This record gives sequence, C-alpha cells and structure tokens, in this order.
Amino acid sequence: MRRAPAPGGLGHIDHFVLLMLENRSFDDMLGWLDASDNPPPFRPRPGGPRVDGLAGARRTNPVPAWLGGGEVAAGRASRADEPDPAPSNTFAHTHVQLYGRAWSGGQGAAEGAPSMDGFVADYAEVLRASGQPLTPATYGAVMDAFRPVAVPVLSGLARAYAVCDRWHCSVPSQTFPNRAFSLAATSLGRADNVPYTGWLRMDAPTICNRIMEAGRPELTWRVYYDRADVLPAAWLLCSRLRPYLLTHFAGMEAFLRDAAAGALPSFAVVEPRFIVRPDDDHPPASVEGGERLIRTVYEVLAGGPAWERTLLLITYDEHGGCFDHVPPPAAAPPDPGAPAGQYGFRFDRLGVRVPAILVSPWIDAGTVFRPRDADGALASLDHTSWLASVERRFGLAPLTARDAAAADVAGALTRTEPRRDRPAIPSAGSAPAGGARARSAAWGADLAADRRALAACLREAGPWEAAAERRLRSLAGAP
Repeated sequence: MRRAPAPGGLGHIDHFVLLMLENRSFDDMLGWLDASDNPPPFRPRPGGPRVDGLAGARRTNPVPAWLGGGEVAAGRASRADEPDPAPSNTFAHTHVQLYGRAWSGGQGAAEGAPSMDGFVADYAEVLRASGQPLTPATYGAVMDAFRPVAVPVLSGLARAYAVCDRWHCSVPSQTFPNRAFSLAATSLGRADNVPYTGWLRMDAPTICNRIMEAGRPELTWRVYYDRADVLPAAWLLCSRLRPYLLTHFAGMEAFLRDAAAGALPSFAVVEPRFIVRPDDDHPPASVEGGERLIRTVYEVLAGGPAWERTLLLITYDEHGGCFDHVPPPAAAPPDPGAPAGQYGFRFDRLGVRVPAILVSPWIDAGTVFRPRDADGALASLDHTSWLASVERRFGLAPLTARDAAAADVAGALTRTEPRRDRPAIPSAGSAPAGGARARSAAWGADLAADRRALAACLREAGPWEAAAERRLRSLAGAP
C-alpha cells in the first residue's frame, strides 16, 4: 500500500538510493559539461541551463614564488587516472587550498569567503614532499578536469536528469568525517581521518537508527557493499550500526537482486569497492571503474519494477584535493552549543563542491537544480540535504541542527507524471586501470588477516577493533 505523499515531489518516492564515490570535486568531473567544443552527444543544448563550471571562464590558481610564480589555468585531463599522485585532502591541506594560507585555529566561517587559490601551491608541496618532479605539467594536474567524453556515464546522467552545481561536501576535509555526516549529520567533532581509533566509537545516531526507532514496518534500510573489501565503511565509521552487520548489510549481489525485484529498502546505501580493484574514483584510480559502477546501479534501478518510486543520488564524499572554483559557504553547526571540535573547527562551513546527480523519472531532462530558501535566495546543498529529504518524506525527526537547517531535493522532482522514456546513456570506456592496480596491490597484503579477524569478530571472540583499524587505514590510503 502506498504511503500518504509528503509535500512536494518527494511524495512520489518510496526508495532513496545513495551511491557515494570518492575524492573528486565538481569541477574535476563535471566542470567541462557545457563546453561549446564538446562532441556529440555532449554539445550544450541551445538555450538550455548551464552549470557553474569551467566553460566560458578562465579559472586560475597562482604558482608559488619558490617555483617561479605565474599561474596555472584549469585544463583538460589527458589520462583517466589523473591526478597521480593523489593530492592531499586533510583538514589542514584543504584549508590551504581554500584560503591560500595555513589554518591557525578557531576561525571557521568568521574567516569570510575562501579565495580558492591555494590548490596549485598545496599540490606542489605534496609533490615536493614525496620527491616527485616539479614541472608545470605535474603541479598543474590538480587543475585539470575530465571532459564529458572521459566520464560519459556521469555526464550522460547529468544531462538526462538533474545535476546539482551547489552541492558541497559537509566538512572541508577527508573521507571519514564526510561519510559520517552523510549518515549521522555529524562527525562528533572529528575533522580528519586520524586518529583512526576514534572512529571506532563514533556513536552518534544515524538515519538508519531513526528509521528503526520509528517502528513502522514499511520503513527499512540496508547498506550494500562489495564483500571483497571485507568490512563496509558505514559499519566501521558509525558504531550505532555495529549490531546490524548480519541483518542490514549485504553484498552487491543482493543489491542487484533486490533492485531487479523491486524489493529495495526505504533507505539504501551503495558503497563502491575501495580496496580490491577499486571502482570508487579515488585518485589515482581510473575513473573508468566508477563509470562502470554508476552505469550498473542506474541500469538495474531503471529496469526494475520500483523505478517510478525511486530516487537515486550519485555523489562523492569529498573533493580529494582536486580544484574547484566555487567558495564553500557557511553552514549550521551540528550542535551549536558544543565546544569546538578537532583543530578548533566549529563545523560552521561546508567543504568543497562535489558532483551530485539526482536520477528519477519524476525529473525533467536537463535540470540544473538550485534550491532557494524561504527568502528566495539561492541555497547550498550538502550531504545532509539527502538526510533532510528522507526525514521530511517519512516524517522523521532531524538528527542534528545541520540536517534540520539543510535544503532538501524536493524541488528537483517537478513532473506531474513520471517519464516513460529510457534515456540513452553512453557506455563507460576501457582505459587502463593505472593507479587502481597500484593501489590494489599496495593495500591487498593484509586482506587475509582481516578476513580472519572478521571471522573472530562475528564469533565475538577476537580483537575486532584491530582489524577495523587496519581497514580504516586502508580506506584512508594510509600504509
């Protein structure tokens, strides 16, 4: 039986599916979406809306004086695994990228709008510290972005449904705090991946806990992950989900089966493969892996019997140190009365823009979704906007002040009848794995030990926290 519709277009949706990849900024993946020299089928539509990307403007960053000065303009990536090596994305490095200077503690939103001019300088320091060559081509790679022909699935879905060009990651930092925000609307003061052991006890309630607390049989949740990675990221990062490993976490084969049968839960998370043959798009992994995963998820959903009641969000956890030109805005702290968090940060500013594509038959092709607040001003979105959308659709209480204040995505679903067409989405390419192979080899040595530790964990008879910490280090790219 259908539930009573919520206000706006979200009333059509019974299944929210989140596919969150890794470490790419909006400009890096979609900055050239509307370039006039794109070949078919990616030529801009005459008179159609344009994304706020790289086309039509010259976006630059200064070269530091110790490298001779000058500037680097945003360019076009020539390889599927750029940038290689990966830029840094820690809180400290991200602050340099945003402001061109080091964080000195306690400023937050009071610093004003970021200048977005420190990406080249910060990447040059990363290259210097790792003994890499320093040339305009190497340090300039952080400014290079993929053309639509290099990411045809992501670009095709952006054209066929809705692209959000004001979607920011929730924290100006790394993977773990941002993935925590995507489920809990907080990281409980943690602004970086380290110390890893702290994440083993991140006990904030998540949207999954809210769903269970509602006590409504029609509301369900599940996290799907690739079992080759041994442990799901959501389970590692959110301790309130630990009791449900065997009941609410399932492999990708279960996702394909559930989607094809129209049996998806109300709230579903699809995790990419992070470690073994990664398809998460994390630099320097080839973006071809992520393209194939995105296409697989889209095709099984669009071909399933619940398609007309499904909304898919494809996004990235954080920017990974890759250039973007839009300054992150101020944001509501999750707990305004709490003391400052790690490094003195108060979580009162969003992170860098990331790609965000909304896919549903209730969305018109070519939509560029930019919500407005109650005063009619443009509003920004972040990962907690997805939580706010789920909460408002199903009548659930907000988790924190951040998702309570967040704009939702209801305004993207404007149709009165669902679309009956099946847009032709280009296929992913077949570029070499490049960095993906190197990363897989570097991180694969401890998989057997982790499998043994997982078995001990399930028997409640072993040091599972040591295994979890190793897996957190692997997810973070640490040795």
